[in-house]
Amino acid sequence: MATSARTRFPHICIISPLHPSLNPRLVKEADALSGAGYDVSVIAADFSAWARRADAVFAGCAWRVVARPAFGPLSRRGDRIRELVRRVGARMLFRYAGVTTPAVVPFALQQFVSKTKV
Repeated sequence: MATSARTRFPHICIISPLHPSLNPRLVKEADALSGAGYDVSVIAADFSAWARRADAVFAGCAWRVVARPAFGPLSRRGDRIRELVRRVGARMLFRYAGVTTPAVVPFALQQFVSKTKV
């Protein structure tokens, strides 16, 4: 008895600091991977109202945007202030305290991941 078991491709998540409409490389990669059978999710930033409207073109694609962390003028005021304080603090640690170790990367990544859980 022959079975037609479909090969299961892994799930791929592409993370971009830009809207999909501003990142043609992301769109090409997502289209190619989903065309090859992969389940593709995209986490893309949300910082521009006009780019968000332009992103509507991708609504019918096989891949999907699963999270849109807001930053910049579209983020909530408290989030924006917290981000600015982090940036200034990191810049001061780098310039004046000489902190350049990659040991701070896991902390920064954990902060980002905890804010973008879907």
